[in-house]
Amino acid sequence: MIGLRRWPQKMLLVTASAALGIAYTFRPLYASNQNHKFLIGLAKVGFGSIDRDWLIGTADPIPAFSFLVETTYRALGEWPFYLEFLLLMIPYLAGLLALFEVVGGDRAGANARWTFVTAVIVVHSALLGDLTSAFFRFDLRDALTDGLAYQSILDHYLQPSLFGVFLVLSVARFAQNKPWQAMAFAAIPPAVHFTYFIMASVLASTYLVLLIKDDRRVSRRVVALSLLYGLAIAPTLLYTLRTFGPSSPDMFQRAQHILAVERIPHHCVASRWFDEVALFRLAWVLLALGFVWGTRLFTVLTVSLLVSASLSTVQIVSGSDSLALLFPWRASTLLVPVATAIILSRLILTLSEVSRGPGTAWLLLAHVVRGLLLVLVTFYGADLIYKRFQNDSSVEFRELTRYVCSQRSTIQTFVVPIERGHGEIENFRTRTRVPVYVDFKSHPYKDSEVLEWSRRVAFCDSLYRELRHSGQISPQAGDELRRMKVTHLLWQGAVPPYLSDEAILYRNQRFAVVDLEKLLPNREEVR
Repeated sequence: MIGLRRWPQKMLLVTASAALGIAYTFRPLYASNQNHKFLIGLAKVGFGSIDRDWLIGTADPIPAFSFLVETTYRALGEWPFYLEFLLLMIPYLAGLLALFEVVGGDRAGANARWTFVTAVIVVHSALLGDLTSAFFRFDLRDALTDGLAYQSILDHYLQPSLFGVFLVLSVARFAQNKPWQAMAFAAIPPAVHFTYFIMASVLASTYLVLLIKDDRRVSRRVVALSLLYGLAIAPTLLYTLRTFGPSSPDMFQRAQHILAVERIPHHCVASRWFDEVALFRLAWVLLALGFVWGTRLFTVLTVSLLVSASLSTVQIVSGSDSLALLFPWRASTLLVPVATAIILSRLILTLSEVSRGPGTAWLLLAHVVRGLLLVLVTFYGADLIYKRFQNDSSVEFRELTRYVCSQRSTIQTFVVPIERGHGEIENFRTRTRVPVYVDFKSHPYKDSEVLEWSRRVAFCDSLYRELRHSGQISPQAGDELRRMKVTHLLWQGAVPPYLSDEAILYRNQRFAVVDLEKLLPNREEVR
């Protein structure tokens, strides 16, 4: 890469990437999707008694990521997960910087280059998002960096989708006429997270067609690059088809509907996410395409946009749950940040030309402004991270998890309330390291297992309704709980007066732990 070949300058890239990760901010372990994505990997290294959890026995949709979690935790524990998050900022920022050099060409001097890096960090900063949300009720940071359908490459924690950063670097490397690197980087995301299969394959196919056009034939280079990509993704593709193929047409259709419409409609149902912000992002991408008209970069991005738009239209018109779960609109997670990089590049290059003068005073001012902005957004992000680590959950939830951890040896499995929005209960399993009968956040993907998950969710809803209504558990529910070796129940909210005190093992202002043996109907009485 121009300007980054010498070791000190590479270290500057690493430092800037760390600043990007801090300014963007990250959350304490385990947060949101980590409660699901880390589970199988953690179970293999003796993470409490999680290995007895029902979900651990289901098919793993992300075996490569689970292996990363397992090997990382086994070697060094939990802290490297934060380091891995920051390390993945390096290919992301390197890709965006390479795009700046593609757009700028000979005009992309050192001063303009580091102005661009500063702009990228500011645009991705929590400070920008918080300021624009407070004053305009519009999160400009998310609008300029996230894709459609509440999906994005970056998020505030390590997870499989974060490996999409290599797609940014892949596009940049191809635009720099480095097809081997471009193809290798394109193969990494789908190998880790199969959701990227369509995006990466469209990019790879576009690269090959453009190379055939350049070579005027199917050259050995094209064949070799095809084999490189095919061999890299073949294991994941074959594993996914073999493991998650339909058990039967009816079972597969029902499971797909449950996932698309009941579990993740915010990702799958267009009416839930296609709004004015989505229109802004699409217009932003089109504006960026205008700036690179007639270039190889324009062709690559336009093909991705057209394929994504076509498949998205087919899904919306047909209502196909299976196509929705392939997320044809996920290409926007690549197109939006790339568009932001292109537009920032043109803006910075134009300003650099306009302000070019005697030099010394301007350069000094540029250094000062860049430094102040970097310090401001990085310290704001660091302060936000510190506060999250100090207070990432309520006092009551922390007290609850401490109690459960102290009693882990006496617990077989917990049953917890079904919480369909974001809340603390989704963190219960990983914070306490005990098995949970089912929760709404963490779900399997194989059709038969999705149907079992759905049955368990319905059972929990029914169980808690029974308890709220009468304080008693029906014989049928009791049989299910005994069969699944559920020994404890988590209650959220005010405890009903008809729940006996002897059944309540622990309580605070928001939560209670109930000994199910004291509530289950006696088998002799049932007979």
